[in-house]
Amino acid sequence: MKEEACTNGPPLGEDDGNAREEFICIFPPVCERNTNDGDEDGEEDGDEDEDEEKDNDKDNEDGEEDEDDDGEVRGNGNKESSADKKGKDKKASTEEETFRKRLGKLASRHPEHLWVITLGGCERYRWWTQEICKRNQDDYSMYIYNDFSWYGVIEVLENMFVQFEKVLKSKNHEPLDVWREIEGLAWLLNSGNAEFEMCDDGERCQLILELFGSMIIAAIDELQKKGLFTKDSEFSNIPIILSLLIKYAWTMGRGDYGFDDNIDWVFYVVQQAEAADITLGGPFGFAKILEEIKAEASEHTAASLSKVKKGTFASKFKSYGSRGGEQFVIAKMPAAQRKKCSLGSGGGGIFF
Repeated sequence: MKEEACTNGPPLGEDDGNAREEFICIFPPVCERNTNDGDEDGEEDGDEDEDEEKDNDKDNEDGEEDEDDDGEVRGNGNKESSADKKGKDKKASTEEETFRKRLGKLASRHPEHLWVITLGGCERYRWWTQEICKRNQDDYSMYIYNDFSWYGVIEVLENMFVQFEKVLKSKNHEPLDVWREIEGLAWLLNSGNAEFEMCDDGERCQLILELFGSMIIAAIDELQKKGLFTKDSEFSNIPIILSLLIKYAWTMGRGDYGFDDNIDWVFYVVQQAEAADITLGGPFGFAKILEEIKAEASEHTAASLSKVKKGTFASKFKSYGSRGGEQFVIAKMPAAQRKKCSLGSGGGGIFF
């Protein structure tokens, strides 16, 4: 049945991605949607709109703009006509349609597309997202205890660490095997589904942020050994993947949770990218973040950066301790326990 369903699917075009190792065009992560249309750093359009708004305000003040009953604009104002608005809407609609037509297509055929990931990396992201949903009490209309879902996310992240360690220890692994795990991580952390920082175990959250950095550094090492960490690498999405991860970490570190000292690895990653002449950028507001990182980089000596790289991912994960599991998978809880915690049955939650 499965084979029949696969063979009878719609035919693939010559530029459709069809293998796990192929780089494809994809939607931006959820946290990046509606912030820009794919322009570098998503800031140019915003500045233009702001300038245009100021110009319009000035024109309105000077031109005594008014409108007749029939909609005709009088005076010297710069009010947008309905025809102009329709033209802009049509252009935006055309651009969106063009964008959507690229989705799932080979990135090599569409070098202008910013959001690129391998099919394998996309699979990893979807898998971990599904695993998080299995542990989300809101999705099950349940209340178990306040931090339950956040601990569920942490359990999934620990399972991700286990998977990454397994890939690294595999004798026959290829650089792409390691890289697709990093791709999945980048998309997951920017999806809005992997929040854990509000968890009451702050120390554990700090260590997780450090393990993210250790994962990324290990992946960079793998690519460097194979001569793939370069400006013109066949792994064409190195800039956007690293930029997404750096933005996530910097935002977490500069938030209200006291994680400043747990994201020092971003300075090392930026340093390595610059040394390889890799241009970082893409996510909304990233130019400002990169500027802040470079401004603080002088405070981090070569010795302090070497501490970030010291030790392997496996050794750091071993020191972390917990190795995930399925304790927080709601569907595996006893039926009586699920019923007790169901909001529909008047359950009030349990504490364990």
